[in-house]
Amino acid sequence: MKKYNISRRIITILFFIISLTLNGQTIITLEEVFNIALEENIDIKIRKNERVIAKNSSSIGSAKLLPNINILGGASINNGESNIDFATNEFPSINSSESESSSINAGIEIKYTVFNGLNSFYTFRKLNKENDIKSIELQIQIEQILIKSAKYYYDIAFLQKELEINQSIIEISLERYSKLVELNTLLNNNIFSNFQVESIMPGDKKINFKTLEEKTQLNNQNILLQKCRAEILEADKKIVGSNYFPKISLTGNYGYNLNKSNTSLVTNQNDIGFGGMINFYWNIFDGLTKNKMLQNAKIQIESNKLLLDKIAPIN
Repeated sequence: MKKYNISRRIITILFFIISLTLNGQTIITLEEVFNIALEENIDIKIRKNERVIAKNSSSIGSAKLLPNINILGGASINNGESNIDFATNEFPSINSSESESSSINAGIEIKYTVFNGLNSFYTFRKLNKENDIKSIELQIQIEQILIKSAKYYYDIAFLQKELEINQSIIEISLERYSKLVELNTLLNNNIFSNFQVESIMPGDKKINFKTLEEKTQLNNQNILLQKCRAEILEADKKIVGSNYFPKISLTGNYGYNLNKSNTSLVTNQNDIGFGGMINFYWNIFDGLTKNKMLQNAKIQIESNKLLLDKIAPIN
């Protein structure tokens, strides 16, 4: 009977200690955990910043589809000695004469690329796809963080439940010891004999793995990410191919020029007005650089197809 009392005291002390750990703690829901993760997680914040940068870059201006407008200006002054011989004898030569000249110019210039082998168009498509990639990467990052958060949350919930179960075990053990003593007394059995009763376990729930696989393939962000990369590589190939075409650009300007000189026949000249220029450029040989770049682009496309087949094998 003394042994029974000692066991009862130990169980009572353990129950008291565990009960203290469960008091006075704040309850937090899984939804609250998700909200905190979405707002405060460092990796998610970084991915959000990268998405904003990609969105800012995916513009027609970044792809050079808009004209460039520049304001130009300059001024110069020269002081020194000049020796001047004229082409006609009507004017005497000037030797070691002090000379002074100055010029001032200002204007506005507009440049626009009319044709560059559709390079700007393919660049714009590429920038848009890079923006899509950053959005998918953000979604993947959010999913990973939420999955980890849920795992840790349920790990804690499991441990808490385990703690509650242990607490219940302690309570049940106290009652069980009492019932054992009473039963063994009725059975005229050894008071300290120990035994277990049969446990009743629920049946296993069947899982449709085929349906689960189909849903996974449909919503797999990694597959979407790889498809976007494939489209970017196709755009890169077309950008490289555009280098085989000539480039044509237009330049227009409106400005003011002032030139002064004490050693020239014209001592003062100023001009104001419009000007324009058309530029043509066509590289016909660059040491086979374009060919190598095109070959590399095709190899990258093939490698990406292999990666996509690995992630989403064709059934």
